[in-house]
Amino acid sequence: RSKEGDARILDQYVTATGRPSALAKLMFFEMYHHYLKPGGRLISVIDDGFLTGGNFTWFRDELRRLYTVRAVISLPGDAFQRSEARVKTSFIVLEKRRPTEGSEIKSDPSVYMYPCRYVGIDDPKRRRWMPGDDELREKAMAEVETVVQGYRRFLDGAGDPAHIVPVNRTENRLDVKHCLIGNWRHSGSQPPLSDFVEPKAFAGDDVIECQFHEKPEQLFTVRYDGTAAADRTILPRTETEYPQLFRVREGELVISNHCGDLWQRRCCAAESGWTGRFQGIHRSEGQTRIRCACGVGRSPFS
Repeated sequence: RSKEGDARILDQYVTATGRPSALAKLMFFEMYHHYLKPGGRLISVIDDGFLTGGNFTWFRDELRRLYTVRAVISLPGDAFQRSEARVKTSFIVLEKRRPTEGSEIKSDPSVYMYPCRYVGIDDPKRRRWMPGDDELREKAMAEVETVVQGYRRFLDGAGDPAHIVPVNRTENRLDVKHCLIGNWRHSGSQPPLSDFVEPKAFAGDDVIECQFHEKPEQLFTVRYDGTAAADRTILPRTETEYPQLFRVREGELVISNHCGDLWQRRCCAAESGWTGRFQGIHRSEGQTRIRCACGVGRSPFS
């Protein structure tokens, strides 16, 4: 509203009324509503932050006032890696409410949700072909077909219950990670992590205080695709924003929040290194339990 004419434009949108500023990407959802017929559908990519963040509860409420949410398809964090965008996103399918419909969420139908693992990561920014690229592309295409056919069956009333979320579970958040995992927990198909491993306790030489550390160390990175490996050598005192680094040892289970659902974000460390994103590192006396947790977690059936 600092520029002349800003207030005139913003006050035309409910999503901007009374606010000093507004994000155009949120206002677009209200603008699209004007162009759709009642019952018309809108498919859009949306940042997961708008589906989850407490600061955007008002936006989700307004979205439900205008639309019925029919589906949310979670994309991998690296889905738009070609454009160097590392924001976690999802596809959202919305249906413009008819004049006879109310805007009470309790009367809305269930929502189709699916966590994609391959869509987008099959299209890397690099130009050079690498072993495994063809397989990744095949998995991505198969996943697209699975999602589309699953959504069609859902609309026909014959959808897979594992991917159908009761509308009451979407009242506070609309992200797949929160809403769909509740389905799997409720069905008993996801064992607790504590059945396999225990949290690692950090002490002594397993923790580096970065501001005092002069020795180069190998940084360990958990990628969006669920793999993990040593990334690069850094000097902790000057080359990281983290106050501390935590040691990851070979065979330990690392938890990162990069991936789209609770189980997919777990993986076994491939080698030793240090991480500044302490999401959680777990260990077990025997490698069988670690491998079992990792295998179950990354299974397409979990």
